[in-house]
Amino acid sequence: MKTELKTINRKLRLVRLNALVGAYSSFMQMELHRSLMYYKNDWHEAEKTRDLIHLLFPDREVGIEQFLYSRDDLSEKALKYYGEFKSLLPVLELSGIPEATVRSFCKNVDKTHSVWMLAGTGHLHYPLWLDALYGYLDGTLSKREMKDRLVEYSLFTGKSSPADMRLFRRSIIRIEALLDEIMTKQSSRRGMTVIEFSNAAKMKGLEAAPF
Repeated sequence: MKTELKTINRKLRLVRLNALVGAYSSFMQMELHRSLMYYKNDWHEAEKTRDLIHLLFPDREVGIEQFLYSRDDLSEKALKYYGEFKSLLPVLELSGIPEATVRSFCKNVDKTHSVWMLAGTGHLHYPLWLDALYGYLDGTLSKREMKDRLVEYSLFTGKSSPADMRLFRRSIIRIEALLDEIMTKQSSRRGMTVIEFSNAAKMKGLEAAPF
């Protein structure tokens, strides 16, 4: 019984982390596309960007057209990522994380890189790794299948290598610590305990749930 309860708690933790990482990834992409709307973008600027990519990645073939974009396209993509961000809020609220906390967490990581691995490439790899760990706990993946999915891809070569699980664990600890810091401050400002603040989020999540 204790073992089953421990497994359930681990799975719930992975679901919560996966939703939070996904929310951050969508938030970061949304902010990126919004900020690009205010930058000059013409053939000359696109050509300079292409030349920089060639300098960093000489083996990659890229065209100038890949770096030309319209404000309408950027606006559409920003709205798309905002929709993805919003879709994850009910999941996080059901797990006890209020929307205000999610937004503060995303802004903190995006602006200060307080969880530098997540702000770097972690938001690309972590969802896959968390899915793999969940699948193993759930019995849908074997240990070998899980390890095969715990890989990261180099931005320079595109080749895969085993994930650095030591850095991953440290990053997860930092993510959860930052989350606790933000929730403690926000609940205190509202004259609530962290548990009361968390339970209020769960109630809101239940109201928004499709069942």
